[in-house]
Amino acid sequence: MWAKPIALESAERKVIMANTTITIAGSVVVLRSAHSLEELEKTAAYMPEALMLKDDNGNVYFTLTPGVVGIAKHNNLTYSETAPDGSGKACLTLPRPAGDDAKKAVAAMYGPIIANANKVEEQVSAALAEVNAMLAAVEDQITVAGETELPDTETENG
Repeated sequence: MWAKPIALESAERKVIMANTTITIAGSVVVLRSAHSLEELEKTAAYMPEALMLKDDNGNVYFTLTPGVVGIAKHNNLTYSETAPDGSGKACLTLPRPAGDDAKKAVAAMYGPIIANANKVEEQVSAALAEVNAMLAAVEDQITVAGETELPDTETENG
């Protein structure tokens, strides 16, 4: 199945390729992000360009966004729900297209959207790593008045 996460080894670190998970359940198709709505919102706040795909001229041709209303169009996928499977990941429920072979029908209808979403999911993973590292570095520089540890004078004075 082409939507499973793939682990790649690099000389520097292990990289996990984040992909959209597709589940057909009766008359619906559930797309589950590799990220939570909170993570997508954090990315939108700090590195919104990571939620976009651009062509060679810099024109945006696809976006993946968190939102209030879920949408799957040729140029946008908007997650609006949290997956009911307990994973905490963002998801979107869509109608299952008609056809005897459910996998082929879903691939034909949603394939290009999912392929673009997979590319954005990878960008989001990289962006989140950068944003989380930046926020941790900033937090390390912050001192809250009254929370600074004072030296133990009894130990220092003997």
